[in-house]
Amino acid sequence: MTLYMKNATDEGKALFHLHDGNGEALWHVFSAENTPGKLYIADEQGKELLYVSPALVSLYPKYHLSIAGVERVRVAYKSGRGNNPTLTGAGGWVLLGNACAGEYSVVDREKQVIFSHERKWGPGGEYVRLEVPQSQQLLLSAGIAVVIDQTIVITPQVQPI
Repeated sequence: MTLYMKNATDEGKALFHLHDGNGEALWHVFSAENTPGKLYIADEQGKELLYVSPALVSLYPKYHLSIAGVERVRVAYKSGRGNNPTLTGAGGWVLLGNACAGEYSVVDREKQVIFSHERKWGPGGEYVRLEVPQSQQLLLSAGIAVVIDQTIVITPQVQPI
């Protein structure tokens, strides 16, 4: 399935809007009110589907992604990992490519693609195209992409060694 992610330009509180291949709005990414650094993905009715919380004590940026109250994956920037974050708790998923350039894929242990992330430019400006072969990974894939893109936007000086 193809998913498009674009920075929100409306006057709402959303940071990103996520659309399917037909342009239909699926989800929106919000910053949690009164909780700095926390994000969530909500559906059109405002129901929180995925919650992102930063690690409170960490030498490097680290984020926990939870669905239905269960932590599914951690995204962390660690020393000695190049420009890419590491993913833990997702069964051996690895990020290949260049996250800072916006061109990467996440693969499992067997090198099967979980999702691909491409930064694009079109008539409406810059957007991200996510290609997710397995629909059951769509929400978690979107969450990982949001964390990586938001980390790069908020902290461009983060250049893991």
